Amino acid sequence: MESGVTGYVIGIIGIALCVLACGIGSAIGLFKTGSAAAGVLGENPKKFGKVLVLVLLPATQGIYGFIIGIIASSSLDVALIAEEGWAIFGAVMPMAISGLITGILQGKSAVNCIYAVGKQDSLGGKLIIYPAMIEFYAILGLIISIMLIPSFPLIMSKESIVERIISDAEKEAENIISQAEARAAQAVDDASLRAERKLTGVRAEVAQKVKSILDGKAATARLDGAKAELAEKRRVIEAVYKNALEALVALDKKTALALADRLLSGFAEDGDEIVFAANYKYPAEVLKLDVVKEKKLKASNDKASVEGGFVLKGKNSDKDVSYGALLQLDREERQAEIAATIFKG
Repeated sequence: MESGVTGYVIGIIGIALCVLACGIGSAIGLFKTGSAAAGVLGENPKKFGKVLVLVLLPATQGIYGFIIGIIASSSLDVALIAEEGWAIFGAVMPMAISGLITGILQGKSAVNCIYAVGKQDSLGGKLIIYPAMIEFYAILGLIISIMLIPSFPLIMSKESIVERIISDAEKEAENIISQAEARAAQAVDDASLRAERKLTGVRAEVAQKVKSILDGKAATARLDGAKAELAEKRRVIEAVYKNALEALVALDKKTALALADRLLSGFAEDGDEIVFAANYKYPAEVLKLDVVKEKKLKASNDKASVEGGFVLKGKNSDKDVSYGALLQLDREERQAEIAATIFKG
């Protein structure tokens, strides 16, 4: 019981540090951008809309840390042992460290961009890409932490499977021996000599059966264990990306609009048509973004058959920047690396 409480406490400490570190990173970044924006707006209040997005960019790290805190807390249990508690602690550290560092650095980068916008309005849409590039590494930390968060009741190791099968084989062997000895004892009552010979033969036969059963079960266990491990790897990776997609689709309005603004700034071309996904919750709010006006973007009456986000239809080509497409591209490029990271050792 004492070791379980220790694991539970370790997990709580890790989750608290993750949320706290991400919050500190966002707070410092927002302090820097807010101070810079105040100076610019003091000279020209009309530039409020231009600098607002740059001011809010460092806020996302705190949101990411909060998301990881909620997801990781579902793995907490008072019965956790110390090793399981450390597993949760280590799983949330990528988000904690990346959230703290990127929040601060993104704030510094956004400050310089705010000063540049203060001198020249037209740079607003172009400069946002630089602090947004730092955001990418916070997103990587979010994804890695989601993938590393353990789900102890659903994962059974290969060694556990082998031990269970061997245990069943030993019980079966013991039952065979017991039956053989009973038959030998009955034979002794009829004829001592014949019973002795029979007992010797039966014991030899039983020993051979036991050896065959154990050998066969061990080989089967190794094969089944390898299959189970491979299937579990695939299931865990699939679950990670599914959880990541659900988290993106369920983003709050502020974060979703900030992400949409970055995607439109980075990928949209002048005159493109925005085709929203059927389950996208904020199409009207997206159309009010400054980047939509700057690039003369327009909304389509059709709905895209994609998972979250939207598709950009242009004169020369279409761009699928939906949440599902972005996560699928990441999975195709990094699946082997992710699997090696999660299951190494």
